[in-house]
Amino acid sequence: MNNKQLDYSLIISPNLKFKQFGNSFIVKNVFNGNKVVFENNTVQHLLDYFSQTRKISEALDSLDGDIDRNIYIIKKLIEWDFLIVDLGLIERSCPLCKSNNNHLLIEHENNYYQKRFKYVKCDSCSFVYLNPAPTETALNFFYSFKNYYSVIPVNSKKKFEKKLQKKSNILRTNLLQDYCKIDETSKILDVGSGTGNFASYLSERYNCSVTCIDKDPLALSFINTHFPSIKTIETDFKQSNIDEKFDLITMWGYIEHEQDPMLTIKKAYELLEPNGLIVIDAPNIDGTLAKKSLHSWAYLHSPYHLCHFEPNTLKKILEDANFNIIDLKFKKTGAFLLKYSDFVLNLIYKYQLFYSSSSVDYLFYLLSKIFRKGESNSDSRVIIIGKKKQIS
Repeated sequence: MNNKQLDYSLIISPNLKFKQFGNSFIVKNVFNGNKVVFENNTVQHLLDYFSQTRKISEALDSLDGDIDRNIYIIKKLIEWDFLIVDLGLIERSCPLCKSNNNHLLIEHENNYYQKRFKYVKCDSCSFVYLNPAPTETALNFFYSFKNYYSVIPVNSKKKFEKKLQKKSNILRTNLLQDYCKIDETSKILDVGSGTGNFASYLSERYNCSVTCIDKDPLALSFINTHFPSIKTIETDFKQSNIDEKFDLITMWGYIEHEQDPMLTIKKAYELLEPNGLIVIDAPNIDGTLAKKSLHSWAYLHSPYHLCHFEPNTLKKILEDANFNIIDLKFKKTGAFLLKYSDFVLNLIYKYQLFYSSSSVDYLFYLLSKIFRKGESNSDSRVIIIGKKKQIS
């Protein structure tokens, strides 16, 4: 835990159940099934202390004993989800047009936080966004601790996972080839890269220069260890200070996590070479599945998906940031639809099935293939390609 993380605020999980046995006590998280027996007053004191929102640094000041040992205990409590980040929800205006006039579109329940999060629709421009939303600092802490983006380990030994990831990477790179030439002279920035699954494949296939940028130090550490030729930058993209220019910027499932998507796209424009391309892949709230049953739409994913896009809003933010729209297309959700639906995700956490066996993954894959047959072409995700417009 670094010095910056010590200033973040935590609160006790609402999903904890306690049982006392003499000097020992059992803590169980009913959300994910984590259960630990403690014989340590420090732990009990910490959990009591965080019954209200507190900074980690304040908690350490209140504890006796070795500070490194106390930091270790707090880290473990976070990893077990006994302590969770306080989201610090704040009201905000529309990220696109800055209007404060909106109406409630949907309330989405999140069992991890035991809260209902509100998505509103702007009365002026029809943009959909989470309001109130977590603070940037709260989400940065969550991402830095949970390795959130690293869904499939890039070094996975499971044949099914590797096959699924390779198929995804092939589809993405083949898509890119339709719009730009990629070779050893190409400079590419992958925003929200996670453990570098896509970046490592791209680098190996084309021997090109790839830079990964992400808020997750665990994911970037993995890249540094396994792919030392790939440059990594740990920062918030829209606040980044990068001297290099790029031929291509990719954002696979990233833009919906941004508080200010307009600022994010402007930063991309700034970092692109003349005629450089940006490729954005995002959930489509105007798609068939979202319209059919928004309450159970897998990609609502509150409170981490802060904004939701449809084709017109994606076009607008790119055009307002001086991009020409080269193409816009839709894709079917594929193998991950059921795996990331609220019901299945909760089931996986509850019974600890996440990548527990290839057979479990393959079962979800087969179910999703069956479900996918009912999807139309303009479904849950939209891909937009923009070219940097030269300002005279």
